Amino acid sequence: MLRFLSAPSRSRRVALVLCAGAAVVSLIASDFASSPSNTSVAADGAATAPAVQSVPAPTSPGGVAPQTTSKPAAQPVATRAASAPVPTPARNAVARAYTAPARPVADVPTTPNCAQPAPGRARCLSVKVDAAATNAQPASIPNGLSPANLASAYNLNSTGGAGRTVAVVDAYDAPNIESDLATYRAQYGLPACTTANGCFKKVNQNGAASPLPAADSGWGAETTLDVEMVSAVCPNCKILLVEANDSYLNNLGHGVNAAVNLGAKFVSNSYGGADSNSDGSFDSSYYNHAGVAITASTGDSGYGVEYPASSPYVTAVGGTTLTTANSARGWGESAWSYAGSGCTLNESKPAFQNGVATGCAGRAVADVAAVANPATGVAVYYGGWGIYGGTSVASPIVAGIYALAGQPGASDYPSSYPYSHPASFYDVTVGSNGSCGGSQLCTSTTGWDGPTGLGTPNGTVGLATPLSASVSVSGTPTAGLPTDVSVTPTLALGDSVSSVLWTSDSTDCEFTPPTAANTQLICNAGAADTVISAKVTDRNGATVTATSSVAFDHPATLRTVDVTISAAGQSGPSQSICLSAATALRATVTDDQTGVPVKGMAVSFSQQVGTDDPTELASVQLSSADGTVQTSASSATELTYSADARASGAFAPASVSVDATVEQCVAAVTSSLSKAVVNPGTAVTVSGAVTRDGVGGSVPLPGASVQIVATASGRTTVLGTATSGASGAYSVNVTPTSSSTLSTVLAATAGWSAASSPATTLTLNPILTRMTAAVSSHAVGYGTVVSFAGYVQRSVGGILTALPGSRVNIIGTPPRAAARVVAAATVNANGVWSVAYVGTTTMTLTASYAGAAGQPAAAVALGSFVVGHWTTAAKLNGHAGVRVGVASVYTGSVTKRYGSLVRPAAGLSVAIYARNAKGQNVYLTTVGTSANGTFSARLTLRQSASLTAVVRARTGYAASTSPRLVISVRR
Repeated sequence: MLRFLSAPSRSRRVALVLCAGAAVVSLIASDFASSPSNTSVAADGAATAPAVQSVPAPTSPGGVAPQTTSKPAAQPVATRAASAPVPTPARNAVARAYTAPARPVADVPTTPNCAQPAPGRARCLSVKVDAAATNAQPASIPNGLSPANLASAYNLNSTGGAGRTVAVVDAYDAPNIESDLATYRAQYGLPACTTANGCFKKVNQNGAASPLPAADSGWGAETTLDVEMVSAVCPNCKILLVEANDSYLNNLGHGVNAAVNLGAKFVSNSYGGADSNSDGSFDSSYYNHAGVAITASTGDSGYGVEYPASSPYVTAVGGTTLTTANSARGWGESAWSYAGSGCTLNESKPAFQNGVATGCAGRAVADVAAVANPATGVAVYYGGWGIYGGTSVASPIVAGIYALAGQPGASDYPSSYPYSHPASFYDVTVGSNGSCGGSQLCTSTTGWDGPTGLGTPNGTVGLATPLSASVSVSGTPTAGLPTDVSVTPTLALGDSVSSVLWTSDSTDCEFTPPTAANTQLICNAGAADTVISAKVTDRNGATVTATSSVAFDHPATLRTVDVTISAAGQSGPSQSICLSAATALRATVTDDQTGVPVKGMAVSFSQQVGTDDPTELASVQLSSADGTVQTSASSATELTYSADARASGAFAPASVSVDATVEQCVAAVTSSLSKAVVNPGTAVTVSGAVTRDGVGGSVPLPGASVQIVATASGRTTVLGTATSGASGAYSVNVTPTSSSTLSTVLAATAGWSAASSPATTLTLNPILTRMTAAVSSHAVGYGTVVSFAGYVQRSVGGILTALPGSRVNIIGTPPRAAARVVAAATVNANGVWSVAYVGTTTMTLTASYAGAAGQPAAAVALGSFVVGHWTTAAKLNGHAGVRVGVASVYTGSVTKRYGSLVRPAAGLSVAIYARNAKGQNVYLTTVGTSANGTFSARLTLRQSASLTAVVRARTGYAASTSPRLVISVRR
């Protein structure tokens, strides 16, 4: 952000004080005072910079510390009108996108890029974070926000902008700008932007390549920051750098004019200065450029207004603190405590701020915002990498996003665009930039506020051309005939239409269809002139309604029409009707000149028997869009039907008659099925038509009642009934209960003969039970656990569904014994069942499902299941020599074998015997085997002996004896 200070005369200062009162004195003093303790004036009039500027740490929940300034809490507003009107945008009541607050950030020491200027000069207020405050990182990974960070934070697709030029206006020359820009763009993988490839161009304030102004290192840093931020958000944009001769406002303004004259449609200005009563002349001289998006930073001194940000022709860009956040957006923002804001003294309220709660009688600042806090600043290469901040960062970012959004309308002032898309910004609701009595002028809140305006960009739509539309009407319309109408929307880049809805002020009019951009309007023949409207809604929810007046043709000579009448769809002068049966009569009115049906003509029907007076059949009706009017009549005698169309609007009257003969009509019926094969319980649609013989062929027979008859095994069942409509068509859903043939039957009446359709075969898929079963083993040792598992499913037409909750029994039949249920399982939601069983008996197994209502039973034979005896084997271990009378522990194990399967034998009794020298076996003790088949015994021997372990037989287990263990007993 750059700040200029004009050099007003002493009398101007006095006038300001007298007009604004004492509250303005502190503003003037703060704007024009300098600090001799840290500023000196260079020979060219530019001031040298103080060494360090300290940035306070945010202390509020949003990470922003309010700053009290010497500026007034509220500034009086001048009533001077702007030098040219600013167009009013459409307003849309749509929801905003709120953003999480930024995380609190610590203080960082910074150095301003420019010093306080001499009177009449500008100052750049961008700052660089001191090197000692940055985190050490490899040179290839610069500190600060990158282009990818900015694209993520502001939801940008940075691939756009090709062919568009963004201009940056700064003071003095930056001699190394092109090489610094090359390093920056190469670091982040951006395409090269050079003078040679036509992407970059540098000119003086007159638009010429030379002579360029003198160089200035502080302004050079500012210029580099601005150019690199345009590159960051719009890498495909061309960049025009305009270097003013010095920092006087009029020279910077000449630079803006040069940029526009060279074709730039987007101009960034990172400078500002004291609001003055000269604003209007500067507006008209430098900043009033229709069709050009001009951005300006709001300032880096907290609450207070600066120019040109206060100009209604400029988009005023405030500043935020931007950090990552645990939110859907992934970023959080709060108002930066040093961003500028407030009410201008010298600009009237622009139309685009009407209805916005700014708290100002005149122009309010800011309009939008972007990152500015140096504590969360951006990476910049200016002879080396550094972190920079200030609203100087925000202005070129927003200018670049304007370029991504597309070319402004030629007569538009794009400063109004954000107010047409308030929902397309992240609403910053936390933070403050000073003291103003807690109002929105210095405190962020829902909706517009001074520090951040409407918020920060959420994509490009908020800075794009507002949605607009126009309606066109083809030719000179005639009421009663269709007319082509269309709506043409103007959309922002990347926007699209989500819906269109046509309406008319007249209820006599309709659109076919009412939701297409190109449609047809047709009104009743006698309709008065009307106004039509097309409401267009874009994909962001913004709407605009375009209207057009429609004046109908009123010819001196009325247009002739042709009227025809039809009984039951017949044509010609003589037609037949069914005896005493209701007959549909239809009259059609068409325009003789075009052959197109006429809507809204008044038509009446009458009938005449012999020489009797005609009688009206129904009240007068208006013809529909297809030119038709319908009624119903019946007769037992021959007669004449007539239709009379009365003069309406541009159309002359006309009439027609037809003779009707009466007979018992010969009827016919057709039918078809929606499905020939269905599952039980599934409805079938039976449809067809009932017709009769008529003049020239078959015609519909409306009002006829038919039955749907099913025939199976010689028995007939009526499944449903239906009545034919005006076209003779009928349709009814029926649910068959078995395979059968279906036909439609029409009973005879006085008016028509009986009829039936050919029979159609309908197959009802049978309900089957699919069952599977398996056993884990067919031959096991006694007491072995086996598992049974399988599926039970309903099968209908090849479609399988589970039968949850069903019971499956495992039935076993032992030799010479009755069958019995040995295990049972319940089917789960997936149709699966399983159960475990302890095998103790040889038997033949079957898995059985008993069935249910409408579901057949099923069984699966599992075959023989053999349960055999385990053979056992014992081992005994212990010390071969022991002392007499001393107890010793003897251990052993028992295994069981069935076939090739060997397992530890648990729960068996083992007796320990000792054989003495005389060959006598002496019983010592009995122990049991553990779960792993082992046992132990504590024995005291008094003479040498041999020990054996004897496994006692039990059901399913054979006995066994271990090898002898010889024990020598010592005294």
